[in-house]
Amino acid sequence: MDHLLASSSSSSVFGNQYHVFLSFRGEDTRKTFIGHLYRALQQNGIQTFIDDEELRRGEEISLSLINAIRGSKISIIIFSKNYASSSWCLDELVEILKCRESLGQLVWPVFFDVDPSEVRNHTGSIGEALAKYEESLNKKAKLLKWKAALNKASNLSGWHLSNGDESQLIQKMVEAALSKLNRRHLHVAKYPVGIEDLLEDLEPLIDVANKHVGFIGLYGMGGIGKTTIAKAVYNYFADEFEGSSFLADVRETSKQHLGFVQLRETLLFDMLGDKKLKVGNTHRGINIIKERLCNKRVLIILDDVDEVEQFDTLAGGHEWFGLGSRIIITTRNKHLLTTHGVNVIYEVRGMDHERALELLSWNAFMREKPLENYLELSDRIVCYADGLPLALVVLGSFLCGRAEEQWQSAIHNLEKKPDKKLYQILKISYDALQDNEKSLFLDIACFFVGEDKDYVIKVLGSSNFCPVIGIEVLTDMSLINVEFKRLRMHHLIEVGKEIVCQESPEAGKRSRLWSPDDVFHVFSENTVRLFYKLLGIMLKLPEQRTLYLNATSFNKMKRLRLLIFNNVVLSTAIGYLSNELRLIDLPGYQFPTLPFNSGPKQLVVLNMPHNHIHQFDKGFKNFERLKVLKLSHSKFLRKIPDLSTAPNLENLHVDHCTSLTDIHESVGFLTKLVILDAQRCSNLSTVPSNLVSKYFTTLDFQGCSRLQIFPNIVEKIKFISSLNLSGTAIKELPSSIDHIVGLHELHLSACRKLVHIPSSIYKLVFLDVLNLTSCTSLSEFPNYVQEIHGNFELSKLYLQNSNISKEDFLVTPFSFPLLQHLDLSGNRFATLPSARKVSKLSYLRLANCKLLREIPELPECQINLEASDCKSLVETSWKTMTKIISNDTGFLRDSEIKVTLPGSDIPDWFSHKSITESVKFDMPRNMSKKMAAVIICAVSRSMREQIIGMSFELLHKSDSRVGSLRRGNVLVEPGNMWLIYLPASTLLSECLPYSPFKDTKKSVLKKINLVYKIKVSFMSRSKKNDYDYEREVPIFICCGIHVLWDQDELMIEQKRIKVSEPISHIIERTYDDFANGGIQFSWSSRQKGAGLWGRKNMFEIEDWEEKEEVANISETEKIIDRTFDDFANEGNQFSWSSQQKSTSVSARTNIFEIEDSEEKEKVTNISETADMEVAEVTSSEELANIFETEDMEEDEELANISETKDMEELTTKKMSCCRIC
Repeated sequence: MDHLLASSSSSSVFGNQYHVFLSFRGEDTRKTFIGHLYRALQQNGIQTFIDDEELRRGEEISLSLINAIRGSKISIIIFSKNYASSSWCLDELVEILKCRESLGQLVWPVFFDVDPSEVRNHTGSIGEALAKYEESLNKKAKLLKWKAALNKASNLSGWHLSNGDESQLIQKMVEAALSKLNRRHLHVAKYPVGIEDLLEDLEPLIDVANKHVGFIGLYGMGGIGKTTIAKAVYNYFADEFEGSSFLADVRETSKQHLGFVQLRETLLFDMLGDKKLKVGNTHRGINIIKERLCNKRVLIILDDVDEVEQFDTLAGGHEWFGLGSRIIITTRNKHLLTTHGVNVIYEVRGMDHERALELLSWNAFMREKPLENYLELSDRIVCYADGLPLALVVLGSFLCGRAEEQWQSAIHNLEKKPDKKLYQILKISYDALQDNEKSLFLDIACFFVGEDKDYVIKVLGSSNFCPVIGIEVLTDMSLINVEFKRLRMHHLIEVGKEIVCQESPEAGKRSRLWSPDDVFHVFSENTVRLFYKLLGIMLKLPEQRTLYLNATSFNKMKRLRLLIFNNVVLSTAIGYLSNELRLIDLPGYQFPTLPFNSGPKQLVVLNMPHNHIHQFDKGFKNFERLKVLKLSHSKFLRKIPDLSTAPNLENLHVDHCTSLTDIHESVGFLTKLVILDAQRCSNLSTVPSNLVSKYFTTLDFQGCSRLQIFPNIVEKIKFISSLNLSGTAIKELPSSIDHIVGLHELHLSACRKLVHIPSSIYKLVFLDVLNLTSCTSLSEFPNYVQEIHGNFELSKLYLQNSNISKEDFLVTPFSFPLLQHLDLSGNRFATLPSARKVSKLSYLRLANCKLLREIPELPECQINLEASDCKSLVETSWKTMTKIISNDTGFLRDSEIKVTLPGSDIPDWFSHKSITESVKFDMPRNMSKKMAAVIICAVSRSMREQIIGMSFELLHKSDSRVGSLRRGNVLVEPGNMWLIYLPASTLLSECLPYSPFKDTKKSVLKKINLVYKIKVSFMSRSKKNDYDYEREVPIFICCGIHVLWDQDELMIEQKRIKVSEPISHIIERTYDDFANGGIQFSWSSRQKGAGLWGRKNMFEIEDWEEKEEVANISETEKIIDRTFDDFANEGNQFSWSSQQKSTSVSARTNIFEIEDSEEKEKVTNISETADMEVAEVTSSEELANIFETEDMEEDEELANISETKDMEELTTKKMSCCRIC
């Protein structure tokens, strides 16, 4: 958008010496058509450049001719039969089109006895002329430019004259020129900061190339810059249309006598140039507009529209205007746009901080950035203006040239009272509201900014405001906006408070009070008599303060609707409250009885948490409109009374009421109840026997340690996703539990008396989490039969510390088909059923199972197994490894395993061990492709728990990284070890990703052969408590790694384990399948095939070509995608699984933070030539090629010799270290 403002700037650059420049071939037209056209233009006052033959000397056009072209507003090109035979004309054409692009110059072609297709396709006389230039060596360089220019010019809108009336055409051309030249250029802004960016946003919405009639609406609050943007749009786009008109300030003009007549006549004059045209009455005016503009492509801007009538009389419909027309409307009221059928609506938003600071600076300092010593003050002004351009211009101009002390004083005054000019402009939107909308706006401005939208609707819904529609109206008028379901308001639109202040200089005579100073003042004895006008009081204090009342303080407040006190200590109890009250918000009320004798009949919300009320029966009457009752933390409250007098109650909060014993039976019959929160009521023993509401979203009795019976659920409830009964004394769940049909989570932890779970639980088809931690009396699960109950979708089951001793107890849970996460830690069983059929199981926790002798059979999937502190496994830990890393056919698993086991030493058969936290070793040359699996071990030598993370790296011989992966974070206790088994499929998908679509098999294998070394390192931090970890601690572990190669056999506890597929076999099979068309590209690290899709799963890389520059061999893939398993319930051990990805930055920070320095460094690609030059390549094939020597045959021979020698050494080494009895 380089020429965005060119039309406004070209005159200053080149002086606009001429209005029109004529480009023509003299011998064809000078004495006829051109002569007549030139005279007609000049006679109408249009300064026209027509060249002299004296100027046409030499091969190149002169500088004076170039300046004439650049200094003209319009260029007219007359294409005649001999036009192209003049290289001079063709050079002019090229220069004219340059000016069109760079300066926004208008260009009109005239096809004079030449068809446009001849110019476009270079045929006829045009083609013949161009053909002659082919023979001239010095013309060939220009020929391509000339052809392109002819083609482009032929596609521009213009005129075609073939045996037509020349005089009629000349008249049309003169009228068109006059129309364009008479168009006024609008002043946009003294400092048009950010205008170009906004025009770029609007250009695709306006879409001038589209032939349909388009209505575009710009809406936003007053002062946001709608008119400024509209002017810029007009200046930029007007020349694209046959006519244009900018009707300014439609709102005010239409209110004047004959205002609509004036607007219509202005519109028609701008379009037609006829001052004598009078429209008379409304109907005649509409007909004239429709008749005269229906075939004309026009741009009309209606600025500041606020009524539908203005639309209807100036731009009533699409059929009024010619194809391609655009009508742009600016308004404060979005609803007007939708009512009129405007389908393209653009909200004009406030400026960002950077742009706002720049605009302020230009107005205050006449420079781009503020003076250094004014920077902080400028920031405060920018924050106050909150992105409103009008405020920035007004305040910047006012503060220009003033001292710092004056700036500080002005800011202080603005925070108390808005600028008068801003106030008047912003109040226009308020004045346009209906009375009930005004009252709603003032309530929101004074009391509810930042509050939940639904809560405000609930509170004010019983008034005559119709808040649902009212909030919509205020939003459409840009007076408020809704963000994340909360009501927001621009700082300056809080002129609502200033409107209230204007009601009276005496605070006591105003309708609303919110200022602490005003509230404390009017509660004095001298002003309390003035309260009769008061509608709402809000007193929110940062810290507690006493408000002194007398017995009659509230007696005069007959119209009071809203009472909000926060951190307020009352000197005496409230004796009377208005019957008009909708909201009572009195947290911490320190008196034993309710602040009313008979409830306010209009009351919707009663919020009195942390109160000292003992008895609730008295005064709780006539609450038909009550919807919200919050009595949380009422430590003296003993009973919830009969609430049948509040049939519309939706929310009942009595949580943490430690003296509460009874909730009245009537509560169960409240049919509209949505929330019943009674958690942590430690003495609660009696609750309704039935719950009939079907609208529940929250039902919480957690921590009610004396509650023995859970209510019967009468109706089906769809909206409860989580039910928490943890810590209660219930003995069984009712069979009606299946009526909570939408239940996802059921928490029953520490229900130590729970003995029975009904089989109806299997009807909860959405149940995902079942927490039975510490349910020590539970003796069995109900039988689960898939054919009867269908698929039970439970994925997480917590049974830790539940006193389980028999294997039979677990037979049913081990048959849940979709179970992924199973925690059995802290139980007393010795054996477990086979978990082989639990095919989705990814996490199995058996920690602290003191009697467990062996690990059960595991499913063939990637799994995290934690069996730390299982004392009886110590002697059989390595026997356990047979089950863990192999399948029943005696082959290594094809899926990743992570295990925590008892143990204090690295196994003897590990080929590489270290007494420190890292180990690195060289691999035999060309052996990397023969890797089948890697087993990694870390043993804790700390006296404390450690959180351990692991880094696995494949290195080139220069130690540059070829590929890597990370695992963590696992809590390893003293005397335990962490084992990680990585099969070849995982190594390929994460460390050496490839795609058969992109890479050849040869290039992939060559890339793999770049691996010379393997390095494993561990990082650690210690645990402070269940939820916090030391930031950095020394690591106390030893570690080891064992690589399994193709054809290897591993002996563990006298059992022989064979390797499955090595890397090379997987690649071979992948490319064979690909060649045969049978490959399925949905790989992941849990599948044998490893390719681009697996790579995307692990690294979230979207574009192979962008990410695969060699500096990337591994690092640009951002391998470290730190992922974590959830805390197993109640702060238990945290473990990382590559299947689960944490999106919480705080979780990553709190648990374990792997240093990024190595990740961020770019990998240098080292060539295998003698001088080890650094090379940059862009594909894996090039990556492999940089390691080839100049003589390929010699290189292959050397590689073969090296491989043979290495294999011999490797075989000898394996024979000695892999057999362990």
